[in-house]
Amino acid sequence: MLHILFISGSVAEATQYMLIAKELKSHNIETHIATTRKNVCDFLKKENFDKTFHMEVKKPKKPVIPKLYSYLKKYTNPTLAEMLFSEQTTRTWSDNQRIALLCEFLDIYEKYFSAHNIRCICKMPTCSFAGRAAFAVAKSKNIPTIIINTGPIVTETFTMNDMDEGWLWSEFFNSYKNKTSLTLTEKQETDTAINKIIKDKNDSLKIKYPNPKSALKLILLSAYHALQNKFDYTEINELKKELLFLKSFFFTSAKYTNFSNENSDYIFFPLHIPWDAQIATRNPMFYSQEAIVEMLANACPPNINIYVKEHPYYHGNVNNEIFKTIKKHTNVKLIHPSVSSADLIKNSKAVVTINSTAGWESILFKKPLIVLGNPFYSYFKYAYKVENINTLPKLLNEAIEKGEKIYSDTDEWYKFINSAILSSHKGSFVLYKKYMGFAKDLTEKRIKLLANELSEKINELTNCQHS
Repeated sequence: MLHILFISGSVAEATQYMLIAKELKSHNIETHIATTRKNVCDFLKKENFDKTFHMEVKKPKKPVIPKLYSYLKKYTNPTLAEMLFSEQTTRTWSDNQRIALLCEFLDIYEKYFSAHNIRCICKMPTCSFAGRAAFAVAKSKNIPTIIINTGPIVTETFTMNDMDEGWLWSEFFNSYKNKTSLTLTEKQETDTAINKIIKDKNDSLKIKYPNPKSALKLILLSAYHALQNKFDYTEINELKKELLFLKSFFFTSAKYTNFSNENSDYIFFPLHIPWDAQIATRNPMFYSQEAIVEMLANACPPNINIYVKEHPYYHGNVNNEIFKTIKKHTNVKLIHPSVSSADLIKNSKAVVTINSTAGWESILFKKPLIVLGNPFYSYFKYAYKVENINTLPKLLNEAIEKGEKIYSDTDEWYKFINSAILSSHKGSFVLYKKYMGFAKDLTEKRIKLLANELSEKINELTNCQHS
């Protein structure tokens, strides 16, 4: 029996993992689940899923700091600094408290992996110690990891990142590297897939609105646990985010610029949710998005505006530093998050991204793309990848000057898109679809499909590891 570990953050996520785990048993794969949430652990045990353990986020009163240099040497992917930076729940703790908890998590995983012969870990993209510490321990032991992501066709596919914690997967690179020109039939199939991706985009939720009932439920739950002297720091962090969203949504000081297709020439820069794994984990050096806006304002050619748009699931929460930067530069305009990113991309002179799906969409719409981060689409032959931030003015100038002429190489365009589509996996992880408005039931057919796809990938990775 091959033992694997899932990292879970919620009951809904754990429910899906538990159902998949039951199917994986028929593939000779035994699943363990780690979680920071006690209610998730209690739920799994109540459902008779006994291979679960609680990674308690507990603030140490008198933190004992271990010999840090041994940890610095052992854990390099991600580093201790990267793990400490990305975890949001412990942001208000002292440095020593945070370091002590992180090292405790690393030690727990070391012992658990050895005691249970864990051969592979699976997780969603996450900023938490629970997920990142497991990843770091796995990498130090040369244990393969799978990070589950949305697929190119959002409603029907997902990807299994097996290279690092970025939005990268080896199947895509192998396909893109080896693919020759597509046949007419393959191009037609790719065109159909592109239309499906664009339809997914248009059908997804345009904007997320705060849910006062959800906030009230979290308040009451946190109060109940506080009376029992049970402090769930992850729960408290979720409550803080919910309340901040409510406050920002109803009391935002943001001033929006009206958008129409006839607006002046502009480049488009979509903002990330500040605590999202897209930047906090995958591109932490670009966490300060106000610094990016500042650089774009200074690097942009004359008479070209920069259109900045909040993430549609974080409406009203442009932080003060970004807002100050926008007000300071006359060429920076804030666009309302209800405006379709597709419309903004199609009418732009160029798109600048860190790790947003807007980068992928800009290639679909054949728009010049400047990439600051390291997602899979930065490897498109005609993407402008910013390897040195000092080259940003030159790259912006070149992208605007050349425009869409770079897409005259249609073979390369088809190869790239086709590689991303064919290297993704069939199936729909419900949690990723729910927040985009594509929630579906956890049917037996879907669970079996996901289990089959995961089983095949797990066996491939573990066999390669020992070949």
